[in-house]
Amino acid sequence: MLAKDVSLDEIKDFIINGRPKRLVKVTPFGITGMLIDVEYDRKPYMEPIANGTLASYWLERYGIRLPENDFLAWVDIEKTPLKYPASQVYISTKELPFTHQQRSTFILSPKREKELTLQLAKTLLEEPLKIGELTVPFQVDCLVTLDELRKEGKIQEYGELSLPELRFFNNGIGLRPSDMKKY
Repeated sequence: MLAKDVSLDEIKDFIINGRPKRLVKVTPFGITGMLIDVEYDRKPYMEPIANGTLASYWLERYGIRLPENDFLAWVDIEKTPLKYPASQVYISTKELPFTHQQRSTFILSPKREKELTLQLAKTLLEEPLKIGELTVPFQVDCLVTLDELRKEGKIQEYGELSLPELRFFNNGIGLRPSDMKKY
């Protein structure tokens, strides 16, 4: 919604007051809770907890580097209010009764989607990959499509792998897979 220039106060009002359900999922385990509040002025990098900050805890415990512009969200999980980095709290808009115009707020233009994907790739690949003694640095300047790679001769063809057809006891009725060598 920020990408569509919706103000932070409007977003907060929509999330807290305007939803029939305020259910959210939080990472890293996908636990469901209820969103209580968001605080834009409190940052995980400045939020003290037992052994450092909330941001350092998430990096050490889960290996998740939080964005610099992150803020706090309070989530009620099993009647216990907990503070989370807002970047790790996800709201589903799937079940909400939006009009076409309201739903378009969540749909990015292809150009903006590509910009955000590039930003994500830069964030994910900013640290070099270490494989044993070898360190592989990455530099992400632009994104290319699979069609562009094919035209340049860097790949010959591409496609999707289909899921294998597994056979289960009694032709699909049962809980355990049959011996796959047999089929």
